[in-house]
Amino acid sequence: MTHSRVACLIAAATSFPAMVNAQSHTGVYVGKYTTHMNAHKENGVNGTTWPDNTLDGEFNGEKYKVLGSAITEGIWVWDFDNNTVTMAGSTLFAMGMLYVPFQAFNPADIENKRADTSVLINDLSEITLPIEYQAGSGLYKLSYAQKKYVVPPFPVPGVDDYPIGLTTTHLKIDKNANGSVNITTADVEDGIPADNVPGTRIHNVFPAVVQVEYTSQDMQLDPMTDSNGDGISDAVATLVGLNPNVRDTDGDNLDDIVETPIYLRGKDSDNDGLSDALESGNSATDDSIASGLQLPSETRVSIATVSGERIYNVLSRTLDLSIASQHTLQGELPPEKNNSGEQLDYQYGHANFNIDAPASPETLEVSLSFDKLPEGLEIYRVDKRFSFEAGGFTQEFVKQQLTTTDDSSVSLTLSNPDKSPTIIADLILAAPVAHVSEPDAPVTTPPSAPDSTTPDTTTSTSSSGGSLGWLTLLAMAGLSFRKRKSHQGKG
Repeated sequence: MTHSRVACLIAAATSFPAMVNAQSHTGVYVGKYTTHMNAHKENGVNGTTWPDNTLDGEFNGEKYKVLGSAITEGIWVWDFDNNTVTMAGSTLFAMGMLYVPFQAFNPADIENKRADTSVLINDLSEITLPIEYQAGSGLYKLSYAQKKYVVPPFPVPGVDDYPIGLTTTHLKIDKNANGSVNITTADVEDGIPADNVPGTRIHNVFPAVVQVEYTSQDMQLDPMTDSNGDGISDAVATLVGLNPNVRDTDGDNLDDIVETPIYLRGKDSDNDGLSDALESGNSATDDSIASGLQLPSETRVSIATVSGERIYNVLSRTLDLSIASQHTLQGELPPEKNNSGEQLDYQYGHANFNIDAPASPETLEVSLSFDKLPEGLEIYRVDKRFSFEAGGFTQEFVKQQLTTTDDSSVSLTLSNPDKSPTIIADLILAAPVAHVSEPDAPVTTPPSAPDSTTPDTTTSTSSSGGSLGWLTLLAMAGLSFRKRKSHQGKG
């Protein structure tokens, strides 16, 4: 299976170990997964077809539509001995315009979850799903209730707000020579032949007939070691950003398992995207502070708005310099060296968050506090917008002016020239190699800039991709947006 999706341009090619034949498995495996919501080219909104120029996925030589992709990886635990998968959801960025939190629930909980408008989980059993090994096909059948926390932006007959529906997904699990496993989604349909789209069709639930695709690489066997005795294995604690060696990661005298008992999708009192177990003290309930975000370098950073505006959709991800679908690069990519000629290390990756913008100001000041402030820190903001001058969507990497406020903090001013009600902050962080790397440590550097006159038409999962194809589709379908206040759920 191949997709027109952009991997990080700076990532080295990965060689996976040789596979053994599909088989039933034993033990407990843990890891992260990516999610894509797909649709057959004939299954558009309200019975329309997707225009050919919007088809951005491909399987067996046939094109299909990728409706949305998760902006960060989810976490799941496969217990082959008990035939269950415990699964934390994530958030989709869909159609270049919507953030959609999602969660898979145990099928028995569908009625309990139908009315929820935000992610509410009371016990791990609610997100523990049954799996069945099918010896004939060599596939695992996952059964669940898929919930999307979104109000559809246009009316679709039969589709509810915050929709949920029963479905299944068939997954192929291959064991690597090193003992890890890879998971891919099979093309399996109910009552009809395979349609060359990964996943199984879900009818009459979401605004289009969707097919959920999960992919996971290098899932590791969990030896079930629990160094701090808190009930969370070391392997899972590491995945969710907790310290496996202490019971209180954020040091606020409340154990992680107390603050966030549903640790795979931890309790998030202020709905900013970070678990209470990572946000110490009052920051766990203060939505103007996002505390304890762990960057790919394992550096932790806290984000605060100076004037108290709400912060949400907080996450970190590895460096990705791809140009979003239907966007044209303006200017250059972030540089390989700073003004002093020092090589820059981009191991910190991205810090992403949204802020409720004030009613009128075109700028907003935020503070970033680090557990250890990188010496020579540079920050570049990924700025995506529609440009009348360029005649389309543009993407620019804009260097931010930083002010050091103390030994661990900097402040910067985010511009909002269009006075958008939401400021999208997609920040790339870097520092000189000499100050951040061990002598033999690998260095993450950006590549040379591509031709800025030609947009990259591959799909990106970055936080504010273009919506031109979607708007075209709406125009063709004759649909109108609902003029209503967004009630997006938080997860």
